[in-house]
Amino acid sequence: MLPYGRHAVDQEDIDAVVNVLQNQFLTQGIAVPAFEKALCEYTHAQFALAVNSGTSGLHVACLAAGWGRLISFGQFQIHLLLQQIARVIAQLRLILSI
Repeated sequence: MLPYGRHAVDQEDIDAVVNVLQNQFLTQGIAVPAFEKALCEYTHAQFALAVNSGTSGLHVACLAAGWGRLISFGQFQIHLLLQQIARVIAQLRLILSI
């Protein structure tokens, strides 16, 4: 197996995960908007959207980019990008055919 990198997890990271796991709302708790806000502050972006996976992130990126724009991804993500483009096209065709 090829390692992608070495992870550094400290007690603060562990405590944050435990806090989320003990929250009443695991997937839509207060950590999600807090993360999005922190990401906006860190990147100086107006908006941020947390998603459940890299694949969902690619899907949202395809939708946000619109048609005719170049999207660049590394070799490990290209198959996911193509899958999401196919999903977006299929959804648009379905919507247009109604």
